[in-house]
Amino acid sequence: MSIPDGTELQSSHLLEDGSDLAGIRTALRALVEPYGREAVIDTLLVADELAVIALGNGSLPGEVHAVISPFAAAQPQLRVEVRTGRAPVPPGTAPSRESWKVLSNCTLAWGISRDGELTIFWANVRLRIPVDEGHNAEVHVLRRPG
Repeated sequence: MSIPDGTELQSSHLLEDGSDLAGIRTALRALVEPYGREAVIDTLLVADELAVIALGNGSLPGEVHAVISPFAAAQPQLRVEVRTGRAPVPPGTAPSRESWKVLSNCTLAWGISRDGELTIFWANVRLRIPVDEGHNAEVHVLRRPG
């Protein structure tokens, strides 16, 4: 598979409850699969955590948006956002310790912001360009004589 050329770099889905997560996962997997296994794993973990936090704190239905940054060719990133209606009070359920670990270890940055009538649960996931598995890297070890 080749890295996307800019025409298939985004995905949007409705989030009404936990049953929507399977379809969201499938679409996100297809979006980042060209970047390798680690990108798929990180993306799915992050999307699940954001959705769980949003389901506990947002006003549903919401939307899940994912966009691969076209401006970061040297270090591509995926921006995942879960947008929900603005609940009457700020998010009350803090992310769990496990959520903090996943989001801190699998993202470049993440957070929760409010914009007008929306609450946005977001994260930027690093996408590493995979090494071409068709070619073996050579390793040379230099040793001093004697």
